[in-house]
Order: sequence, then structure tokens, then C-alpha cells
Amino acid sequence: MKLTLQKWRRRSTKAREVVPDLILLDIIMPKMGGFEVMEELNKDEKLSSVPIIVVSNSGQPVEIDRAQKLGAIDWLVKTEFDPQEVIEKVLTQIGEAEE
Repeated sequence: MKLTLQKWRRRSTKAREVVPDLILLDIIMPKMGGFEVMEELNKDEKLSSVPIIVVSNSGQPVEIDRAQKLGAIDWLVKTEFDPQEVIEKVLTQIGEAEE
């Protein structure tokens, strides 16, 4: 899926209607990268508090640091985790959000 700024604005409008409990986000995407998505989320009062787990092929410290500064709560390198780890991290964050 190619996410342009125009498509982002349409989708973020929908996301504001039903605010997600959590966002799984890749960093490297065509048209609009994950860092740009995070910057846009941070500008939105409703969406800026949604926890973000980055799921990416990259595990570069500079990228992890940037994602954390933009609000990512966790980072998974695609080649280094199994699906159960994703489920555990999601359940941990959703559980924290409900408390």
C-alpha cells in the first residue's frame, strides 16, 4: 500500500473516529515513511497518545533512537522475532492502555 500525504489525511480522519489501541508501523514504506507518519500522528491531539510499535527490517541504533524520540514504545526487527513475540508485545501494550 502506498501512503501519500493525501491518503494519510483521509485515513487519519478515519482513525480519529475510532482511535486505535495500538499502531504497528514499518519505517521503510513507499511515498510516506514511518517517521513521517509518526510526525503526523504527533501533530494530532487524539492520535498522538496511541502507542506505536515499530516493525522494521532495520535495527540501526540511529533509527531506533529517532523512533523513540518520535514516541515509539518498542521496536521489532522483522528478521529477529517470531510472531508470538509480536502478540506478546501487543497484548502487553493493550493491557497497559486499559489500566
